[in-house]
Amino acid sequence: MEIIKKDRPQRPLLLWFLGICTMLDEAMSILCYTMFMLFPNIMQMATDKMLSMSYYQDDIYKEAFAAYLSVTPWQYALLLLASVAIFVGAFIMLVKMKQIGFHIYTIGQIVNFCIINFIVGGKLAAMNNIASWIMQICIIVLFATLLPFMKPLQEEEDNELS
Repeated sequence: MEIIKKDRPQRPLLLWFLGICTMLDEAMSILCYTMFMLFPNIMQMATDKMLSMSYYQDDIYKEAFAAYLSVTPWQYALLLLASVAIFVGAFIMLVKMKQIGFHIYTIGQIVNFCIINFIVGGKLAAMNNIASWIMQICIIVLFATLLPFMKPLQEEEDNELS
């Protein structure tokens, strides 16, 4: 009996770590954006209740809650779409081991940056300081170093044709 081995690339530990952390982070973002988009009044009541607690009496919390409540539902919908793209890109890289996932992830990050800084703006853009964007660039570079372990775009097209 002959065992047929598929030529599957091994997933590096760094890909597992980055992929899972990215998907968890974006899943939480998707949940938060959906809540703020669909239920703004409930989120307003929840933040008011939190601000009445002694732990959240600091002005930083008040500013952060005000920033999130100032974003309109259609802006949250755009942020939601960008987060979905980031999640899908990380998922494709981790599960399918295809380079197209990296491209979707990177485009999602660029779109997210543009939405926060040019469409939403205000205090939400101010909360995303230069350090957070340097961190995102570093994560993109780390994902880029893993591209040799994934199937290239040309190989994907050749496999679809056959």
